[in-house]
Amino acid sequence: ATSIWMAITSLVLGLVCVIAFFDDSQWDKDTLLGFCIFAVGGLVLGVASLSSQSAGKGMAIAGLLMSTISVLAYIGIAIN
Repeated sequence: ATSIWMAITSLVLGLVCVIAFFDDSQWDKDTLLGFCIFAVGGLVLGVASLSSQSAGKGMAIAGLLMSTISVLAYIGIAIN
């Protein structure tokens, strides 16, 4: 039996990063960096989960997509 902790963690990190976009307050550089680190962590765990196991593939894909979108959005926010 393979463990699906990487897929679940990727999904949770991606979800946290996407939900953070609904925060209306102004973000400083430390907040952007923190969420970017969360998103990159979700991205890495999603890729690792997909490459190592078949269990939790849907969760890994969802986490991977949300994390990728979050990383790109955070980079866009940081540039502006």
